[in-house]
Amino acid sequence: MAGNGRPCPTCGAPIQRIVHAANETNYCARCQTGGRLLADRALSRLLKADWPRTLDELEERQARRLDARNLRHDRPLMAKAISEPTRFHG
Repeated sequence: MAGNGRPCPTCGAPIQRIVHAANETNYCARCQTGGRLLADRALSRLLKADWPRTLDELEERQARRLDARNLRHDRPLMAKAISEPTRFHG
């Protein structure tokens, strides 16, 4: 059985994991629920409206987050402008 994050052996979609109390379930959102993500009780309560409802929505959000992260790291550092010469006290 494939674990959380690994590709589904049937369709290749990432295996999802949900936790309810002491129970854990791994499932393929594409094969087993028609692309619908099942709610992880703790995370879905915390995120509320931001909880992705479908696998496509989750993948879209992950891609946007990755793009934003790449933009931050690609930006050149701004040189600090010095208005006065540095004075040393000594």
